[in-house]
Amino acid sequence: MREFVKNHSIAILNLHREGVCGHLFEVIEYYYLLKDFDACIYLAYDKLSKEQFTNLIKNKYSFTDSEIKNILDHTLIQTNKEFMLNRIYDFTPNKAVILTEVHDVIRLSNTGKAVISNKPLLGLRCSLLPDQFERVANKRVGYNLKIFQDYRIYGDKLSKWETFDHKKRLLFSKYKKASNIQKDSAFIYLSTECRHLSLDYIKKITDYYEPSFDKIYLSVLDKNHYSSVESNKIKLLVPPIDNFVELFDTFIYVPLERQFDCSPRLVPECYFYGKKVILHDIDNNYPDKGLYWRKWDCDNNLKDLELTEEDSLIKYVKQQII
Repeated sequence: MREFVKNHSIAILNLHREGVCGHLFEVIEYYYLLKDFDACIYLAYDKLSKEQFTNLIKNKYSFTDSEIKNILDHTLIQTNKEFMLNRIYDFTPNKAVILTEVHDVIRLSNTGKAVISNKPLLGLRCSLLPDQFERVANKRVGYNLKIFQDYRIYGDKLSKWETFDHKKRLLFSKYKKASNIQKDSAFIYLSTECRHLSLDYIKKITDYYEPSFDKIYLSVLDKNHYSSVESNKIKLLVPPIDNFVELFDTFIYVPLERQFDCSPRLVPECYFYGKKVILHDIDNNYPDKGLYWRKWDCDNNLKDLELTEEDSLIKYVKQQII
C-alpha cells in the first residue's frame, strides 16, 4: 500500500469495508475528476475482488474501455487484514489525500495506528459522532484533518477541526442510460453494516409489497442468511448486480436502526432515472437529517446534485497541487 500510494500526487481512500457500498462510487467519481492530476485509488475491503470492482464500474457508468482501464491501473485493493498490518501510515509524499469517509481516521486512532502527512487529510464526513473527532484531536497521531460536511445535516463547524460546507454529489454525466427499465419491479437495499434488518421485519416488508409488484429484489451480502425470504416473486441478489440500472422501477427505502444515513446515493439515482422512491415506515418524526435533505434536494433541485469540476472538494484539491 505504501509504495503504491506514495508514487501518486493524490490518494483517494476508503477503508474498513466489506462488499459493495456507496463510498465505492464516491471513490470512483472523485478519481475520475482528478485523474489528470496523478491520482490513485486505495481500497481496504473484504469480499471485493478486482474483477467485482471492474464489473461494478461497467454496470453503472458509461466510461470508455480506456477510461475503465485507467481507473483499474490506478487502483489497489487489499483486505482489511493486509491494510491493518501497518502501524504507521505515511502520506508525506502525497500532495493531497482524500478520505471518502473521514470516520476512518477514528477507527485507526482507536487501534493505536498513526497517520503522518505534510498536507492536510481531506475527509468527507459521514458520522453523527462529533465527540469522537474532538477526542482524536488530542491524540498523538499526527492527524492533520480538514473536514468537508453538509452544515444542514451536521450543524456548524467542529471546534478543533477546520471544516467546510460541502454537499455530496453524484457524477450523473457518466451514468449509463437506461432504455428498458423493468416495470412493476421493486428493489430493497440491505447490508451487513448499517442495514442489517431482522428477518421478521424484512418478511413483513416483503409481505406488504408482494401483491403490488411482479418482482421484489433484495440486495444482500449473504444469500444463506436471508434464504427464508426468497420466493417466486422475491429474489436475492449479491452486489455488484448485473444490469442494475434497468432491474427495477421502484426503490423501497427502509429505515436504519441508527436512524441516520448521511447521504443516501440510491435516492437521487432513482430520481435521475425517473424511478419511484417509497420511504417505508418513515414519517415526519423520523429524525434522519441526511435522508431528509437528500430527498429535499431531489424534490427541489436535482441538478445541484451533479458532481462537476465546481465541487468544493475538487476545487480545494486542485489548489493544493497546482
